[in-house]
Amino acid sequence: MHSERSYYRKVQVVLEHARSGEHIGREGGLAASMIADGPRSFAYPTRKKKKTSDGAISSISIKAAVKMAVRLRLLDDKEQLTTRGNNAADADRYARVVGQCTQDFLHREFGIEIDGIWAAVRKLLALTPPVAPTIDEVWRIMEPQVQLPEDMRFRNLRPYLVLLGETGKLPFSRKTVFLLPHTGAASGALGARQHP
Repeated sequence: MHSERSYYRKVQVVLEHARSGEHIGREGGLAASMIADGPRSFAYPTRKKKKTSDGAISSISIKAAVKMAVRLRLLDDKEQLTTRGNNAADADRYARVVGQCTQDFLHREFGIEIDGIWAAVRKLLALTPPVAPTIDEVWRIMEPQVQLPEDMRFRNLRPYLVLLGETGKLPFSRKTVFLLPHTGAASGALGARQHP
């Protein structure tokens, strides 16, 4: 089960709102429609008098999730569902379609292949002593081969790598440590740190 605040769930909520069509013709588009509805996936907890409750809706987070869905070509430039977006809006096909769209995006835009990620994981595990293959460590190995546009930094790319894991395309533990395929071996024993 994915957390309400995971990238997996946020993109899913974007597609649910896009499917409803309530944003069509509305000033501000899909993001404005979602902000008005206030979905829990975009509410951040607040703590008052030792009680935690959902806080304000993050319009920045909503806009980023809509932009992510457009980049993944689940939504077109008019924020309408594409064919793939319609397929992903079906809960039974969501993980498979979004995982493939994420993989396609990383390849199309940056030349990043799953095999390249696995090669970086293997390289980290072969070091003496082995290094836990966190997203940050894998990126450190891959960065010299990847050309990011000037307007995109690793912090902007990170959600797509996490989404690969959340959709099952790139298995990882709760500590965002990549797992080697077909071994089931978790690298968490290597002292991986949790990402913020």
